[in-house]
Amino acid sequence: MDSSSDNRAAGINQSGVSAIIIVMLMLIMSALGLAIISMTNFSSLIAINQLSAAQAFYIAEAGIERAVGAIREDTSTTQTIDDTAAGYCVTPCLDAYVAPTGTGLTNPTRALFYGTSLTSTTFYYCTLAATVNYNLVVYDFQQRYNLSGTPIKAMEIGIRATKASGGTNSVIQLGYSLNGGGSWTNAGSTVTISSTSTTTPDFVFRTIAVTPSWSDLMAGSGANFRIRALLTSGNRATNIDYLCIRVTLKADVVTEPWYTTFKDSTGNPLTVNIPMGTGAVVSAPIDDEQGKVHLNYAAQSLLSSLMVACGVASATASTLATNIVTYRGSNWFDTVEELQNVSGMTSTIYNQVRNYVTVYSWVNPNVQRTTGSRAPININTAPLQVLQAVFDPIAAIGATDHTTLANAIIARRATVPFSSMVSSNPADTADFHRFIETQTSYLTTTTERNAVKENCDASYYNVTQTTSWASANVTTTEFCYSSNVYSVTSTGKVQNAYRETRRVFEDDGTFNITSGALTLNYWKELVP
Repeated sequence: MDSSSDNRAAGINQSGVSAIIIVMLMLIMSALGLAIISMTNFSSLIAINQLSAAQAFYIAEAGIERAVGAIREDTSTTQTIDDTAAGYCVTPCLDAYVAPTGTGLTNPTRALFYGTSLTSTTFYYCTLAATVNYNLVVYDFQQRYNLSGTPIKAMEIGIRATKASGGTNSVIQLGYSLNGGGSWTNAGSTVTISSTSTTTPDFVFRTIAVTPSWSDLMAGSGANFRIRALLTSGNRATNIDYLCIRVTLKADVVTEPWYTTFKDSTGNPLTVNIPMGTGAVVSAPIDDEQGKVHLNYAAQSLLSSLMVACGVASATASTLATNIVTYRGSNWFDTVEELQNVSGMTSTIYNQVRNYVTVYSWVNPNVQRTTGSRAPININTAPLQVLQAVFDPIAAIGATDHTTLANAIIARRATVPFSSMVSSNPADTADFHRFIETQTSYLTTTTERNAVKENCDASYYNVTQTTSWASANVTTTEFCYSSNVYSVTSTGKVQNAYRETRRVFEDDGTFNITSGALTLNYWKELVP
């Protein structure tokens, strides 16, 4: 082969190598371009997801504000105070406990509602002599110990009485004193007693213009707040069955819009999908913190029973309840999450019980049996597990009675919310005492029924007011009928991004946010 042929072959080889190199470079540049494009798209996708997540967070916060608005509406001054509107306000009548005093009285101990039961139609009365300015005075209203944490909407003084037959009518001025009888304020206009029939006595109420507070009723061991019936005219003796106060109270129950808008009848969150901008509030359930067990005040037996009701083995629950009490002896619980620090607590058990415990609910400092403070449970909102735990440690009742009773309470409050422990008004059927007296199919003995009532009553007398309750059956805590602390867990969604936040807030009954009545105690973004 000549040299020219060699040169041509070398040129061809060099050209092929160059072509290969060029192709490889083009492939590399294409790959780099694709990578750059992919990275740009991926960065854009991240940015979009981050934006969606940020938007979802603010929508979750808006969901909390929507829930707060529902509570605000519940406590607004335009809310109905009709006691027949279930779950808005209730109006129990409260009797005094001590023997009444006054001038011109015959058999003054009968000026309280004394019957064999609160449904008795027997007229038990004291007589106020037919002399102008003679009076009957009562004080020390025992149910204040159970109701003192409940916002008062209004208060009235009531008298149930007849006049002696014949002659003119008795004219009574009802009044009250905040200083043990040192000075008196009239409650509305005078009351004319015209009935002479003990089967249909006059039962009349007069409104107290400036509503006293629970502090007024507590002052001086209850002796500072007094009510009286003063005979102002008429020459007939007046037979007074009893004097009482009727208190219109704010109640919180599961039949109200703040609850039913965001939860179903079993307490599970509803999917509400409230549109917000480019996304929606998926859910925003409101919890009444008073319907939960307080970690810092609950008796060991209550804690143990609650865990059992939530599915924890009995032996494990007993050990953990002991450990919780030991822990709080030197480490007061500031948040529910701190429960995870207790020895023996597992993530599984924590998740079983965390929705049924609290550190925020109101604590009753006025407990009479036993001494000290307790955090009462709102009977109108507490879930099944909490109600079971309240009754389970009561030794006097049957092994399955605590579950039967808890279910009966839930069924009853769905139509008639509970108003009080005891109401002295014979027409009132919303108190806990009367309800328990109907549960005879499983609470078959008086001992069983009284044991339940003793446990759930923060005062110290039984319904006939002739003897004091014993403390033997006070094992867990009493009931209350409203809340002033709520929590909201709100979930916001934008596209595929979800964010969840939780807030606990206090409502003092007026909900005047501008004056600082709303106190935000706790806020947290929950881990997705």
